[in-house]
Amino acid sequence: MAFLDKYGRAFMKPLGGACGRGIFLLTREAYLAEGKDIEKYRGFIAEEVLQQHEVLSRLNPNSVNTIRVLTYRGEILSAVLKLGTGTAIVDNQHAKGVNGNIDLESGITNSVFYDIDYHPFYRHPDTGAILLGIQIPYWQELKDTVSAAARELMEIPYLGWDVAIVPKGIAIIETNEEPGHDLSQGAAKIGLYGIIKQIRKKRKEP
Repeated sequence: MAFLDKYGRAFMKPLGGACGRGIFLLTREAYLAEGKDIEKYRGFIAEEVLQQHEVLSRLNPNSVNTIRVLTYRGEILSAVLKLGTGTAIVDNQHAKGVNGNIDLESGITNSVFYDIDYHPFYRHPDTGAILLGIQIPYWQELKDTVSAAARELMEIPYLGWDVAIVPKGIAIIETNEEPGHDLSQGAAKIGLYGIIKQIRKKRKEP
């Protein structure tokens, strides 16, 4: 209740959940109307509802649109921009979201976007926003922060980071152990195996 008193609302995520399934928005008013039934939410994590940067909000205002960054041994392998569609409050492909590749050097989207069935999108299906050539704000800060965080978890070689762009910087939402590679490979049309192999060779790993 203290969380809702402070923030007014929360994203409720089921423990052990994946792909954005089972996530919903809980308001303080709804919680009070239910009679403060805390047991109902024992299997959930409450997260702050973030205000995203206007660049991302213009693309789709109904969800916090995040960047999925893959790292291996502290080095960034790839990044994709995930966008929600319709009235969904999450940006996952399983909730009909679309995603496209981000050039790692410039932080600019450089591919067609795809949904889970690999239908191509050149514009956002709801807002009509052009999806090619989007400059992700605070890109260098994002790369530096994710790389530094990944180096703190070197015992877990392969990680997926979900990062939000907020008005004055970035916010790491979560880290995923053994994340799927389909988002990145599907958008960029480049396999990750060769990149990982180069990193392993540089590190003189077997």
